[in-house]
Amino acid sequence: MRSNSVRRVSFALAVRPILSDSDEHLIDQFRATGQIALLEEVLQRHLRPIRGMVFQMVLDHDAADDVTQDIFCELCGELIDLKDDLRFRRGCFGSR
Repeated sequence: MRSNSVRRVSFALAVRPILSDSDEHLIDQFRATGQIALLEEVLQRHLRPIRGMVFQMVLDHDAADDVTQDIFCELCGELIDLKDDLRFRRGCFGSR
């Protein structure tokens, strides 16, 4: 059974237009303004590759959705501590 929250997040992120700003700029803007749309944009950029990598490890769509959601929850929780977009990408893919 797929997690409804993952489907909602995936859909909400999928309909957003892609902005040309760097991840670092969007994260800085999010910190300054608290606008969730900026954070959603950063997450959208990394959702597919992370979900794909997770699926290759677990070989189960439901488990991949759950693990991907856990990863993004963890990253969002640590967002204030991130210094730049490279560190964000490293955090996404597990090499800090």
